[in-house]
Amino acid sequence: MPSEIGETIPCSAVVVGKGLGKVQAPKTKCPTCNLDGDRRVDCPVAWANVGKPLPGLSSRGGRLKGAFTDGNPTKDIFAQWVVFLQDRRNFPQGARPMPNPGAPELKDFKKAARDGAPP
Repeated sequence: MPSEIGETIPCSAVVVGKGLGKVQAPKTKCPTCNLDGDRRVDCPVAWANVGKPLPGLSSRGGRLKGAFTDGNPTKDIFAQWVVFLQDRRNFPQGARPMPNPGAPELKDFKKAARDGAPP
């Protein structure tokens, strides 16, 4: 069953790391976790609530132990992101997720899975 969380690729530094998460945070509160600057598509709690936890993150939104190094996901976690983003069941109507303007694309996650996070 497709998720209705969001149509775009998550892009906040909190969830995709500081190397890929360079998009400015919104000035609104997340409708799920009520944190400032959290888009619903970036909310680990929203994804966990529908049974699709974001790679490297707990159901409460925290980073899993060993999943991040120096503010970026490990190569293994980036590889999990690639699988997550390619699974069309994670997005509305089974659509391929689109990046927000200036946000990372699937190819960026693939490169990070091979080479590590960009600086």
